[in-house]
Amino acid sequence: MADVLPFAGTRFNTQEKQIDLSTTLAPPVDAIDAALQKELHEANPHNVARITAGFDAPGDDEFNNRFLRAAEIYKEWKLQGVLSDEQRKCFYVYEHEFTLPGEKKRYKRRGFFALVKLQDYRSGKIRAHELTFDAPKNDRLNLLKASMINIEPVFALYVDPEHVVDKILNDKVPPKPPVEFTDPRGDPHRGWREHKKSPIRTLNQD
Repeated sequence: MADVLPFAGTRFNTQEKQIDLSTTLAPPVDAIDAALQKELHEANPHNVARITAGFDAPGDDEFNNRFLRAAEIYKEWKLQGVLSDEQRKCFYVYEHEFTLPGEKKRYKRRGFFALVKLQDYRSGKIRAHELTFDAPKNDRLNLLKASMINIEPVFALYVDPEHVVDKILNDKVPPKPPVEFTDPRGDPHRGWREHKKSPIRTLNQD
């Protein structure tokens, strides 16, 4: 069984700052081409792509590059109050509605953000991705080393034949999620926090 734990995250400070979340999010870096990269950077001065998908510049070297610039941007946003730290450990529940290319049917997926303890794959608790590439892995590792923040989560699946986790997540859906917005593609996004001990303990056990 993998060790899954809540954590105190860092979020956009929508309570004190006028931040349009619909223009601050970005897809995973491997889904961002050059045109979308430019579009995201121009969409909002606080779009997270300015950290996750920065531009290379002429003359970049080990002392000045997009990874180090990303770390400085993160620090600036913290100092400016654009980002704020959570005051208690939580699971962050996330819901996304979307359509697949060429289809009109809408789908909904719901999951949660959490800490997962690193494990040797030989333990069988966590299985490796079926195919990975060195260049993207090194790119994300360089960003992690420069910023010392885990800015992009790893998308993972879990086995839950009894639907224990589903029940917890479904039972905790608030009538109006504290975070709710629609992205430029028209996809709704919703989010809320779970910090009560009982569901946290259950999620960690399952």
